[in-house]
Amino acid sequence: MDVPIGPLAAAVVKPLIGKLMPAPLPGAGLADQIGFKGRGVLSRGDARTIVAREVRRLAGKMARVVTEEHPDLRLQDDGDAVVEAVARTLMALGDVTWETLHDVYADPDRLAAAMTEAAHDPAQGLSERGRRLYELMVGPCATQIVEYFTRNPEFTARTLLEIFRKLGELDERLPGGDRVTLSFEERYRALLSRRHRNTRLFGLALPEEDVEYPLDTAYVELSTRVRTDRGTKSADGGERQTTARGRPFESLLATSSRVLLIGSAGAGKSTLLKMLTLNLCRDRLPEQLQSWRDVVPFPLRLRQFLRNGDLDLPAPESFPVQAVRMLQGTIPDGWASDLLRGGRAAVLLDGLDEVPSRCRRAVLDWLRELEEAFPDARFVVTSRPAGELDEEQRVLRRRGYVTTTLDPMTPLQVDRFIDRWYGSARVVSADADDRPDPRVALKKALFKRRDLSRLATNPLLCSVLCALNRVRSAELPRGRIALYRAALEMLLENLDRERGVPEDTVTLTYVQSEAFLANMAMWMTHNFRRTIPERDALNLIEDLLPSVRVHFPDADGHPGGHPGAYPGGHTGGHTGGQGAAALVLRRLVERSGVLQFDGDLMEFCHPSFQDYLAGIEVFRKNYVDELLRNADDPLFQDVLIMVVGQQQREDQRQRLILQGLVSRAEKRGGSTEARRLWLLAAACIADVDIVDPELSERIRSKTRGLLPPRNADEAASLAAAGEFVLDLLAEAIDGRPPRGEQAAATVLTIRLVGGPQTLGMLKRFREHHNETVRAEVVRAWYDSQTPEAFAAEVLAGMDLTGIPVAVQDPAYLPHLASVSRLTHLEVSCALADAAELAPLRTLRVLDLSGTSVRDLGPLAGLTRLEELSLVDAPVVDVSPLAKLTKLRSIDLEGTRVRDVSPLAKLTALEDLNIARTHVESTHMLKSLPRLLIRGRSGTSE
Repeated sequence: MDVPIGPLAAAVVKPLIGKLMPAPLPGAGLADQIGFKGRGVLSRGDARTIVAREVRRLAGKMARVVTEEHPDLRLQDDGDAVVEAVARTLMALGDVTWETLHDVYADPDRLAAAMTEAAHDPAQGLSERGRRLYELMVGPCATQIVEYFTRNPEFTARTLLEIFRKLGELDERLPGGDRVTLSFEERYRALLSRRHRNTRLFGLALPEEDVEYPLDTAYVELSTRVRTDRGTKSADGGERQTTARGRPFESLLATSSRVLLIGSAGAGKSTLLKMLTLNLCRDRLPEQLQSWRDVVPFPLRLRQFLRNGDLDLPAPESFPVQAVRMLQGTIPDGWASDLLRGGRAAVLLDGLDEVPSRCRRAVLDWLRELEEAFPDARFVVTSRPAGELDEEQRVLRRRGYVTTTLDPMTPLQVDRFIDRWYGSARVVSADADDRPDPRVALKKALFKRRDLSRLATNPLLCSVLCALNRVRSAELPRGRIALYRAALEMLLENLDRERGVPEDTVTLTYVQSEAFLANMAMWMTHNFRRTIPERDALNLIEDLLPSVRVHFPDADGHPGGHPGAYPGGHTGGHTGGQGAAALVLRRLVERSGVLQFDGDLMEFCHPSFQDYLAGIEVFRKNYVDELLRNADDPLFQDVLIMVVGQQQREDQRQRLILQGLVSRAEKRGGSTEARRLWLLAAACIADVDIVDPELSERIRSKTRGLLPPRNADEAASLAAAGEFVLDLLAEAIDGRPPRGEQAAATVLTIRLVGGPQTLGMLKRFREHHNETVRAEVVRAWYDSQTPEAFAAEVLAGMDLTGIPVAVQDPAYLPHLASVSRLTHLEVSCALADAAELAPLRTLRVLDLSGTSVRDLGPLAGLTRLEELSLVDAPVVDVSPLAKLTKLRSIDLEGTRVRDVSPLAKLTALEDLNIARTHVESTHMLKSLPRLLIRGRSGTSE
């Protein structure tokens, strides 16, 4: 029969042809050829199949191509392992055939995603560089495979036949109105994708080429933590909640159709929604979100519905126009409602916190109406974690929304963010080829400065660092003070203004916000705290209000009231001091992102902001002597470092601080306390451009021989000085890596100081040639507050051959799978199920003494095992060990084993301890001439 193509709209036909129709022979032109000739491609009847040997040849050639472009990824140790991992991935679906390509629409990205999903993490056990090489190889290899098939003459005929068959089926199914609907949907996705393909960096006075960059190349997958209500009450009557382990946001969407996403300013909430929108429009969803493939996104920024201070929320039929204004007047009748009703739409509401508090109840009511009218639709709402929004968030949780909070970026995510940010920036503006590599420069700066590495865990602030570093030719401003000023100006004043967020309660300038925040920061430091009760914050603001001209709302609660000083000035009807102070505090918490609630207490989102702001108040409130008296307290040490930087143009003030430290150090002679003060003085001048030369020389002469430490005693002394030592240590080893005992002492110092910021420093030692140094890195894992991140980002790339790893906490067990090349393991914590050890295929020595392990079945796959200790474990059956032919030593002392005959097949067995067991006979082991049996009194030969 004739296929009636004519009635189909062009917009429907083109996407189908784009997916199914190849370019003219010889091939689709998807990639440059690398010599993949298909010699190992077999013809099986009318089918063509790529088999394993050809795939391995392809992976080997691709490794050479990629490492030529990325010389830093040339691997001596595990290069072959990477090629093998890529080959396993490419063959994970079996031999590649026409049908394989048919299932993924001949799309290389889909082919790579399907293969990777089927391979079940084949890159496990590779080093970090090995994983990166693996990731860079899989996609191009998939492209080469698709390119091979498109070069085959059969491809054109097969593809044309498939196109006409699909179009015929489609034309028979679709009424005329549905054709128009499909045409509109394709146009809507295309325009929406175009609108969201770039992202902008607001709040900084940067050149246009540094303000906007492609989103899909700069995006880094972020982790979220789900909060769940237990249904019980806390002591204060509130809801008690638990927090699950972090997981990718996309995996949460796969199981939840209603999500409340919480994150501080710059945590990545809006970017995450934009990326979800982009992936939905381009059909580039990760494997776990395949249930979303046909979903149409409606991204709505709630602040755009404010008109003259009032909220005008849209009806569903106007959702497409709100997302893409150019579609006005072209939307098919009932299109949006039909999608929502059929569960094919996602309403993405960005910025519940950006709506004035008086309007939020209206938002929740409107949202409830949507939920009731379209119960199968999907909803994602974002908000900052402001205390004023607790009630709204509780309401959404009661209505079935899963509440999840964005995690700060880990050091590995920060590295990826920097690489991708600069990769995307080069796409937009590639005029810096002759400059130093800005990525290397920025990563070095983060390595050497704790405060910057803390800031970089926030995606927005990491973007600020990237942009400033790039604009200044791969060099951040020498002093940290300029960076903090720029970051705070962006958060406190520029960000909302440039994004068009309307004022809600109070209008504050940067100077006013800084005054209020600095007052709170000094109160917290003065009281040896990182938090402040809300009532004390209100009192501090109230005390300062008479001297700060603040714009309050008018009597009707709308912004735009007249400025006035409190009391006696215009306060827009908020005549009470605490009332006016509450408005100011709410503005600082909800909009700045600098302050955040932690229960009934408040804290700065980054401790470095507290230190910087407290430093502003030191001389104004005459706190210099108090600061020096408490120089041994870590809280005051970082403020001292900030003050010296802030007072570079006030030489008398700066000298007063430095001379105070030097005098105190000299009075204490050669004591440990004196050493600490000298090191603190060195940290104070390490990052400043202007300093008294005489004082500088005295300080440097005293500290020159202290870093890096030479032995364990010096390491302990250094670590006791305070966390600031990490900055000095990073500076000392940069470009001059220590060796031998000095390297081990350096790692010991980092370990003793501790904290999440040490991961980046420890990563530098994970490939150290000295086994003692690597063992010290492993010991740092035991002390880590973030064992999951430590295992994934430090241990995963290490060679742990021969280095004993002792697990004394069951919380560490799930992370062992991340550890590569683990050969020696001792488990001395509560372990009943050995299944958690099954993935550890590189183990040679395993000690499960004293555990509750009964079933040895999960160990049957540990074929490299040479020594096994099961002392006092309740093991009865040793038959699962029969296939572990490399076992040389087995310790069964105190077990419940009666029959050791399964061990007769272990020809390499040399030592067997059966003391305190129920073994009655060992005669079946006589065939093992090298075997020494210990503890067999009472048994028969």
